[in-house]
Amino acid sequence: MPRFLLLVSPDRPPPEAASPARLGRRASAVVDWLDGLRRAKRVSLAALVEPRADRVERDDHGHAARVAGAPIRLCFVIEAPDREAILGIAGSCPFASPGAIDVLQLETWLPPSAAAEVGFGSA
Repeated sequence: MPRFLLLVSPDRPPPEAASPARLGRRASAVVDWLDGLRRAKRVSLAALVEPRADRVERDDHGHAARVAGAPIRLCFVIEAPDREAILGIAGSCPFASPGAIDVLQLETWLPPSAAAEVGFGSA
């Protein structure tokens, strides 16, 4: 089954909307969402990402520069049968409300035997 990387970048809520009760409800909703995916055996990775994001860009001359990246807060690797299914799953993530989720399909570039050792595909 195809695997997808979801990068969650929530918009920052206004200070008055970031009450402890609201943040607690949001965290609880994410845990419930993730538990449902775990029960369906769809999640291979779930991680909280450091709030600071760096991005390295290279110009046409090969010079690299570090610039501010998107404020990604969570990332997931999730299995889904196709792109429509993963877009539905991504759209249901409560952490990016409001916010955005980048969805990227992962491809295995390892030899089949090595891929099986790390959980991608079968040997």
